[in-house]
Amino acid sequence: MNGREIALNILMDINVEGAFSNHAINKYLKGKNNVRDENLIRELVYGV
Repeated sequence: MNGREIALNILMDINVEGAFSNHAINKYLKGKNNVRDENLIRELVYGV
């Protein structure tokens, strides 16, 4: 899954399930080692 798909899944969790953004981000980024992807995901989620 690429960074944009992960960001979309996080936004859907926030919108549909009422998840808190920081909890949803941490759930999806657990175990990710690519800092560039993490930064992109955070920027996309927090920028919406």
